[in-house]
Amino acid sequence: MHDKGVLLHAHGRQPIDYISQAIFCASQIKKFLQLPVALVTSEKNISEKCFDHIINVEASNTKQKRTFMDDDNMKEVVWDNHSRVDSFALTPFKETIVMDTDMIIGNSNLLKCFDSKQDLLINNEAIYLNKNHKQNYHIEYMDNFIKMYWATVFYFKKTNWTTQYFDLVKHIKANYQFYRFAYSINETKYRNDYAFTIAMHMMNNFTARPNDRALPIKLFYVTDKDKVLDFTNNKWKFALPKDDGTYYRCNINNANMHVMNKFALDRICNEYN
Repeated sequence: MHDKGVLLHAHGRQPIDYISQAIFCASQIKKFLQLPVALVTSEKNISEKCFDHIINVEASNTKQKRTFMDDDNMKEVVWDNHSRVDSFALTPFKETIVMDTDMIIGNSNLLKCFDSKQDLLINNEAIYLNKNHKQNYHIEYMDNFIKMYWATVFYFKKTNWTTQYFDLVKHIKANYQFYRFAYSINETKYRNDYAFTIAMHMMNNFTARPNDRALPIKLFYVTDKDKVLDFTNNKWKFALPKDDGTYYRCNINNANMHVMNKFALDRICNEYN
Protein backbone atom coordinates (compact mmCIF):
# COMPACT_ATOMS: atom_id res chain seq x y z
CA MET A 1 0.00 0.00 0.00
CA HIS A 2 1.24 3.46 -0.91
CA ASP A 3 1.12 5.92 1.95
CA LYS A 4 -0.24 8.80 -0.16
CA GLY A 5 -2.14 9.05 -3.42
CA VAL A 6 -5.03 10.42 -5.46
CA LEU A 7 -8.34 8.64 -6.06
CA LEU A 8 -10.45 9.37 -9.16
CA HIS A 9 -13.92 8.13 -10.08
CA ALA A 10 -14.91 7.80 -13.76
CA HIS A 11 -17.95 6.08 -15.23
CA GLY A 12 -19.05 6.30 -18.85
CA ARG A 13 -17.53 7.17 -22.21
CA GLN A 14 -20.52 8.62 -24.10
CA PRO A 15 -21.49 11.33 -24.73
CA ILE A 16 -18.91 12.64 -22.24
CA ASP A 17 -15.72 10.56 -22.11
CA TYR A 18 -14.98 10.47 -18.38
CA ILE A 19 -12.19 7.93 -18.90
CA SER A 20 -10.37 10.29 -21.27
CA GLN A 21 -10.82 13.04 -18.69
CA ALA A 22 -9.42 10.77 -15.97
CA ILE A 23 -6.34 10.03 -18.10
CA PHE A 24 -5.70 13.73 -18.65
CA CYS A 25 -6.37 14.48 -14.97
CA ALA A 26 -3.95 11.72 -13.93
CA SER A 27 -1.23 13.00 -16.26
CA GLN A 28 -1.44 16.43 -14.60
CA ILE A 29 -1.35 14.82 -11.15
CA LYS A 30 1.78 12.89 -12.08
CA LYS A 31 3.39 16.03 -13.46
CA PHE A 32 2.75 18.36 -10.52
CA LEU A 33 2.12 16.15 -7.49
CA GLN A 34 4.19 13.06 -8.37
CA LEU A 35 1.64 10.88 -6.58
CA PRO A 36 0.25 7.46 -7.50
CA VAL A 37 -3.26 7.55 -8.95
CA ALA A 38 -6.07 5.03 -8.40
CA LEU A 39 -9.11 4.92 -10.69
CA VAL A 40 -12.53 3.70 -9.53
CA THR A 41 -14.53 2.74 -12.61
CA SER A 42 -17.31 0.53 -13.92
CA GLU A 43 -15.71 0.55 -17.38
CA LYS A 44 -13.83 -2.52 -18.60
CA ASN A 45 -10.45 -3.07 -20.26
CA ILE A 46 -8.67 0.00 -18.94
CA SER A 47 -4.91 -0.45 -18.76
CA GLU A 48 -3.41 3.03 -19.13
CA LYS A 49 -0.05 3.32 -17.37
CA CYS A 50 -1.01 6.61 -15.73
CA PHE A 51 -3.13 4.62 -13.26
CA ASP A 52 -1.27 2.74 -10.54
CA HIS A 53 -4.46 0.99 -9.42
CA ILE A 54 -7.65 0.14 -11.31
CA ILE A 55 -10.53 -0.51 -8.93
CA ASN A 56 -13.48 -2.07 -10.74
CA VAL A 57 -16.95 -1.59 -9.33
CA GLU A 58 -20.41 -2.46 -10.58
CA ALA A 59 -22.22 0.15 -12.64
CA SER A 60 -24.73 2.03 -10.53
CA ASN A 61 -27.53 1.70 -13.11
CA THR A 62 -28.48 5.26 -12.27
CA LYS A 63 -31.23 6.93 -14.27
CA GLN A 64 -30.13 10.29 -12.94
CA LYS A 65 -29.47 12.79 -15.72
CA ARG A 66 -28.10 16.30 -15.87
CA THR A 67 -28.10 18.94 -18.61
CA PHE A 68 -24.82 20.54 -19.73
CA MET A 69 -24.12 23.24 -22.29
CA ASP A 70 -21.97 22.40 -25.31
CA ASP A 71 -21.32 25.82 -26.82
CA ASP A 72 -24.87 27.02 -27.50
CA ASN A 73 -26.48 23.57 -27.37
CA MET A 74 -28.08 21.95 -24.34
CA LYS A 75 -27.35 18.24 -23.96
CA GLU A 76 -28.80 15.82 -21.42
CA VAL A 77 -26.40 13.14 -20.17
CA VAL A 78 -26.40 10.37 -17.57
CA TRP A 79 -24.84 11.71 -14.37
CA ASP A 80 -23.25 8.86 -12.41
CA ASN A 81 -21.83 10.35 -9.22
CA HIS A 82 -22.69 7.47 -6.90
CA SER A 83 -19.33 5.84 -6.11
CA ARG A 84 -17.80 8.95 -4.48
CA VAL A 85 -19.24 8.01 -1.07
CA ASP A 86 -17.28 4.72 -1.18
CA SER A 87 -13.91 6.49 -1.41
CA PHE A 88 -13.06 5.64 2.20
CA ALA A 89 -13.58 1.90 1.64
CA LEU A 90 -12.06 1.77 -1.86
CA THR A 91 -8.87 3.79 -1.50
CA PRO A 92 -5.60 1.83 -1.57
CA PHE A 93 -3.84 4.70 0.21
CA LYS A 94 -3.34 5.60 3.86
CA GLU A 95 -3.81 9.29 2.99
CA THR A 96 -5.99 10.14 0.02
CA ILE A 97 -6.87 13.13 -2.13
CA VAL A 98 -10.15 12.54 -3.99
CA MET A 99 -11.01 14.77 -6.92
CA ASP A 100 -13.36 15.08 -9.88
CA THR A 101 -11.84 14.14 -13.22
CA ASP A 102 -12.57 17.70 -14.40
CA MET A 103 -10.42 19.11 -11.58
CA ILE A 104 -7.19 19.77 -13.48
CA ILE A 105 -4.02 20.20 -11.43
CA GLY A 106 -1.66 23.03 -12.37
CA ASN A 107 0.70 23.31 -9.37
CA SER A 108 1.92 21.40 -6.31
CA ASN A 109 -0.08 23.22 -3.64
CA LEU A 110 -2.30 20.23 -2.83
CA LEU A 111 0.74 18.43 -1.41
CA LYS A 112 0.37 20.68 1.63
CA CYS A 113 -2.61 18.51 2.62
CA PHE A 114 -0.18 15.90 3.89
CA ASP A 115 1.31 18.39 6.35
CA SER A 116 -2.05 19.07 7.99
CA LYS A 117 -2.98 17.78 11.42
CA GLN A 118 -6.60 17.50 10.27
CA ASP A 119 -7.94 14.13 9.15
CA LEU A 120 -10.34 15.65 6.59
CA LEU A 121 -9.88 18.77 4.44
CA ILE A 122 -12.65 20.14 2.21
CA ASN A 123 -13.47 23.65 0.97
CA ASN A 124 -16.77 25.42 1.59
CA GLU A 125 -16.21 28.27 -0.84
CA ALA A 126 -15.16 28.51 -4.48
CA ILE A 127 -14.13 31.26 -6.88
CA TYR A 128 -15.81 31.66 -10.25
CA LEU A 129 -13.37 33.19 -12.73
CA ASN A 130 -15.99 35.43 -14.27
CA LYS A 131 -15.34 38.73 -12.50
CA ASN A 132 -18.56 40.20 -13.97
CA HIS A 133 -20.70 37.57 -12.25
CA LYS A 134 -22.44 38.73 -9.08
CA GLN A 135 -21.35 35.54 -7.33
CA ASN A 136 -17.73 35.68 -8.41
CA TYR A 137 -16.63 34.60 -4.93
CA HIS A 138 -18.95 31.66 -4.62
CA ILE A 139 -20.18 30.72 -1.16
CA GLU A 140 -23.15 28.53 -2.00
CA TYR A 141 -25.80 27.74 0.56
CA MET A 142 -28.28 24.91 0.61
CA ASP A 143 -31.92 25.94 0.58
CA ASN A 144 -31.92 26.12 4.39
CA PHE A 145 -28.95 28.55 4.43
CA ILE A 146 -26.39 25.97 5.56
CA LYS A 147 -23.07 26.73 3.90
CA MET A 148 -22.12 24.18 1.22
CA TYR A 149 -19.05 21.95 1.37
CA TRP A 150 -17.72 21.15 -2.11
CA ALA A 151 -16.99 17.47 -2.79
CA THR A 152 -15.08 18.46 -5.96
CA VAL A 153 -11.80 17.76 -4.18
CA PHE A 154 -11.11 16.67 -0.61
CA TYR A 155 -8.41 15.00 1.47
CA PHE A 156 -8.74 12.41 4.22
CA LYS A 157 -6.80 9.94 6.29
CA LYS A 158 -8.37 7.03 8.12
CA THR A 159 -9.24 7.87 11.73
CA ASN A 160 -12.18 7.17 14.00
CA TRP A 161 -13.66 10.57 13.07
CA THR A 162 -13.43 10.04 9.30
CA THR A 163 -14.76 6.48 9.68
CA GLN A 164 -17.89 7.94 11.30
CA TYR A 165 -18.07 10.76 8.77
CA PHE A 166 -18.00 8.52 5.68
CA ASP A 167 -20.40 6.03 7.28
CA LEU A 168 -22.75 8.97 7.77
CA VAL A 169 -22.29 10.18 4.17
CA LYS A 170 -23.19 6.68 2.91
CA HIS A 171 -26.22 6.60 5.20
CA ILE A 172 -27.38 9.98 3.90
CA LYS A 173 -27.01 8.83 0.29
CA ALA A 174 -28.95 5.62 1.01
CA ASN A 175 -31.75 7.65 2.60
CA TYR A 176 -31.38 10.73 0.44
CA GLN A 177 -35.07 11.53 -0.01
CA PHE A 178 -35.54 11.68 3.77
CA TYR A 179 -32.53 13.99 4.24
CA ARG A 180 -33.49 16.07 1.22
CA PHE A 181 -36.83 16.89 2.86
CA ALA A 182 -35.31 17.21 6.34
CA TYR A 183 -32.83 19.79 5.04
CA SER A 184 -35.35 21.52 2.73
CA ILE A 185 -33.37 20.79 -0.46
CA ASN A 186 -35.45 21.57 -3.55
CA GLU A 187 -33.23 19.79 -6.08
CA THR A 188 -34.35 16.17 -6.55
CA LYS A 189 -31.08 14.80 -7.99
CA TYR A 190 -28.61 13.20 -5.59
CA ARG A 191 -25.58 15.45 -5.23
CA ASN A 192 -22.43 14.63 -3.29
CA ASP A 193 -22.01 18.26 -2.22
CA TYR A 194 -25.31 18.01 -0.34
CA ALA A 195 -24.51 14.67 1.30
CA PHE A 196 -21.06 15.82 2.41
CA THR A 197 -22.51 19.09 3.73
CA ILE A 198 -25.29 17.41 5.69
CA ALA A 199 -22.79 14.97 7.21
CA MET A 200 -20.50 17.83 8.22
CA HIS A 201 -23.42 19.72 9.75
CA MET A 202 -24.40 16.64 11.78
CA MET A 203 -20.82 15.88 12.83
CA ASN A 204 -20.55 19.50 14.01
CA ASN A 205 -23.47 18.91 16.40
CA PHE A 206 -25.95 20.46 13.96
CA THR A 207 -24.24 23.84 14.05
CA ALA A 208 -22.46 26.02 11.49
CA ARG A 209 -18.91 26.82 12.45
CA PRO A 210 -15.84 28.39 10.79
CA ASN A 211 -14.20 25.93 8.43
CA ASP A 212 -10.96 24.82 10.08
CA ARG A 213 -10.81 21.97 7.56
CA ALA A 214 -10.20 24.03 4.40
CA LEU A 215 -7.87 22.70 1.72
CA PRO A 216 -4.55 24.52 1.12
CA ILE A 217 -5.85 25.67 -2.29
CA LYS A 218 -8.54 28.01 -3.54
CA LEU A 219 -11.17 26.26 -5.64
CA PHE A 220 -11.26 28.12 -8.98
CA TYR A 221 -13.89 27.07 -11.51
CA VAL A 222 -15.57 27.84 -14.81
CA THR A 223 -19.04 26.63 -15.77
CA ASP A 224 -20.47 24.94 -18.84
CA LYS A 225 -21.63 28.37 -20.01
CA ASP A 226 -18.00 29.51 -20.31
CA LYS A 227 -15.99 28.74 -23.43
CA VAL A 228 -12.68 26.87 -23.11
CA LEU A 229 -10.46 28.22 -25.88
CA ASP A 230 -7.12 26.56 -25.24
CA PHE A 231 -4.83 24.84 -22.77
CA THR A 232 -1.12 25.09 -23.62
CA ASN A 233 1.97 25.15 -21.40
CA ASN A 234 -0.17 25.05 -18.25
CA LYS A 235 -2.08 28.17 -19.34
CA TRP A 236 -5.86 28.17 -19.69
CA LYS A 237 -7.62 30.54 -22.08
CA PHE A 238 -11.33 31.10 -21.51
CA ALA A 239 -14.05 33.30 -22.99
CA LEU A 240 -16.44 34.36 -20.22
CA PRO A 241 -19.88 35.89 -20.86
CA LYS A 242 -20.77 39.48 -20.02
CA ASP A 243 -24.24 40.75 -19.21
CA ASP A 244 -24.70 42.12 -22.73
CA GLY A 245 -24.24 38.69 -24.30
CA THR A 246 -20.68 39.26 -25.50
CA TYR A 247 -17.58 37.56 -24.12
CA TYR A 248 -14.26 38.69 -22.72
CA ARG A 249 -10.99 36.78 -22.68
CA CYS A 250 -9.52 35.43 -19.46
CA ASN A 251 -6.16 33.69 -19.09
CA ILE A 252 -4.94 31.90 -15.96
CA ASN A 253 -1.57 30.22 -15.46
CA ASN A 254 -0.36 27.44 -13.18
CA ALA A 255 -3.73 27.07 -11.44
CA ASN A 256 -5.76 24.18 -10.09
CA MET A 257 -8.90 24.56 -12.16
CA HIS A 258 -12.34 22.94 -11.97
CA VAL A 259 -13.41 22.93 -15.63
CA MET A 260 -17.15 22.27 -15.55
CA ASN A 261 -17.58 22.68 -19.30
CA LYS A 262 -17.25 18.94 -19.78
CA PHE A 263 -17.73 18.83 -23.54
CA ALA A 264 -15.02 21.45 -24.08
CA LEU A 265 -12.75 19.62 -21.65
CA ASP A 266 -13.31 16.44 -23.68
CA ARG A 267 -11.89 18.20 -26.71
CA ILE A 268 -8.85 19.41 -24.72
CA CYS A 269 -8.28 15.88 -23.40
CA ASN A 270 -8.38 14.38 -26.88
CA GLU A 271 -5.57 16.71 -27.91
CA TYR A 272 -3.37 15.59 -25.00
CA ASN A 273 -4.20 11.89 -24.52
